[in-house]
Amino acid sequence: MSGRWAVALFLMALVGCSSDGTESGRTSEPTSVAPAAGDETSASPSADEEEEQVARATARFDAIAVVGHSGATGVASDPDSPIESVNANSWATGDNPEVDSIYLRLLEDHPAIEGHNYNLSANGADIDQMLDQAAALSTVEGPLPDLVLVQGVDNDMRCDGTDPANARRFARKFEQLVRTIRRGNDSVAIFVVDQWGTPDAWARAVSDVDGLVLGNTGSGPCDLFDGKGRVRAEGVEGIRRISRLYYDAMTETCRRTPRCWTDRGAAGTMPVTPDLLGADYNHLSVAGHAVLAETIWEALPRQVTQPS
Repeated sequence: MSGRWAVALFLMALVGCSSDGTESGRTSEPTSVAPAAGDETSASPSADEEEEQVARATARFDAIAVVGHSGATGVASDPDSPIESVNANSWATGDNPEVDSIYLRLLEDHPAIEGHNYNLSANGADIDQMLDQAAALSTVEGPLPDLVLVQGVDNDMRCDGTDPANARRFARKFEQLVRTIRRGNDSVAIFVVDQWGTPDAWARAVSDVDGLVLGNTGSGPCDLFDGKGRVRAEGVEGIRRISRLYYDAMTETCRRTPRCWTDRGAAGTMPVTPDLLGADYNHLSVAGHAVLAETIWEALPRQVTQPS
């Protein structure tokens, strides 16, 4: 969970462990930076934006990208560098064979994808930063992606009573994000990933980690532990209910958008055990990224993994 309770997401936000966005990835990444994503109501690029766009879509399946938060950066996956992001270990676009990422699995049948694994995710990213990441896809040094994986929500959850209103704003921003990804690339496949594991499974896995227990102790809607270190059913349900507001918003947008899918909650079925957690217990280890990659691979539509 990378954001709230893990990356996949959920962990970071809950525990307040989102990092500052600094990354030290080890796989190829776009080197140019796109302009800001722009007006929320604008669905088409200006003439200047079209002139600035470098990347183009091709007829071959030859590129993949991920936009999102620290769930996809590989942060804390290297025990020797626990605060660094290691893009090579990313479940989405990494090239570490121990992970066997979505990128490496696609590479077996689509050799043209080699080297075109764009990881634009950033630690601590919320929907606004993800929108900028989507805009940056137009400037990658290579073909536009055929598949864009999206991993978010953790850093948008508020858990302070304002989530219903914030989720409506999130929905508008996510619609803009999808339009931005599809700009000049209407055949792109977009796949939205849910938060990995469940809040109660994560709470049990870290119940011996005093700092995390303390940081998630209270009586609020997303507090997972009570004062005696016991898992709070109210906190578990609160997180589930609030996270659904955001996930349902993404699901609705995908329902109306060609070639946009969600994992239908598949990431949430992933087991959460101490060995699958990274050095900070809030993100995934190499083994955890491998399990998430397998889980998402099984959830991907075959028309995405085996396009005609």
